[in-house]
Amino acid sequence: MQHRHTRKQTINAFGGATLALCTTALLSSAPTFAKGTYTSFDPEGSVETIAQGINRQGAISGGYEDSAGAFHGFVRAPDGTIASFDAPNAAATTPNQINDRGEIVGQWQDSTGRKHGFIRKADGSIVSFDPPKAHATYAVVINNSGTTAGYYKQKGAWYGFLRAADGTITTINLSASSTAATGINDAGATTGQYTDASGVTHGFVRTSDGTVTTVDVPGAVNTYGNGIDEAGDVSGEWQDANGVFHGYLRSTDGTITSFDPTGSVHTTAFEINRKSTIASYFEDDSGVIHGYLRKAIGTFTIIDPPQSTGTEVWGINAHGVVTGYYSDSSGVHGFLRTP
Repeated sequence: MQHRHTRKQTINAFGGATLALCTTALLSSAPTFAKGTYTSFDPEGSVETIAQGINRQGAISGGYEDSAGAFHGFVRAPDGTIASFDAPNAAATTPNQINDRGEIVGQWQDSTGRKHGFIRKADGSIVSFDPPKAHATYAVVINNSGTTAGYYKQKGAWYGFLRAADGTITTINLSASSTAATGINDAGATTGQYTDASGVTHGFVRTSDGTVTTVDVPGAVNTYGNGIDEAGDVSGEWQDANGVFHGYLRSTDGTITSFDPTGSVHTTAFEINRKSTIASYFEDDSGVIHGYLRKAIGTFTIIDPPQSTGTEVWGINAHGVVTGYYSDSSGVHGFLRTP
């Protein structure tokens, strides 16, 4: 099974841990299903579907693997119609987030294994790009102005970047080895993480004028920034001295609230919407992965499609509609959940 997601890959590169759905290892019982309507979907020919992002209108971006082992992108329209796509000359296409204009960002792999960023316009046209002298490019998120945030590798080091709608690229370099931008809002504020000279990872918030604030959860060995909402609230996770990961919400005034869903032994905190609701997933003590929603008031909703043996939530829109993927006895599928 292909597991993403560029934010996961970022955490791996920065020394963190990831969770991974496994259809053979997640067969223990799941929590009680949360209320809501679930819709499962797979592009035609898919043997594994990975849904990544969802916009205000309900369009979903993602990727899938076919029976030949090739990876393709897809966009699922609000009416349920699914269109497959590939970046030109791509050996593999991996989409990530979609904005309200229907623009999708991600990366594609060429025949040599090198990865490049891409933007798929609403009309289906695809623009490929790389920061200067990049050896690998990951385009993670895109805001409604068409600005893309992500990270790239150059001469063994990782750098964050912003790509404006006109193609102008700005490098974000906060350390000598590793910086990654993983979240952006419509005001152009970004979040992500960087690793300092001693090997400690810190989260950060960067405003549109370039002002950077380091984010460290009190008591954390490592801190990661993942998503940022329109108010500037940040979602992320932190690692304690025992190697356990917990979620956190950082408010614009700098207040940090740590959290874990009940029963979690490893919590991620990736997406955050305009209402500061966090959508992500956690692992329980039986090794089962569950999706969750955490509202700004601190309440949790567990997200598990019926008959699922493992669930990851990766997208939430302003209406609280979420998407992601789950495993069951027949494989891995995308899903949509409406409240």
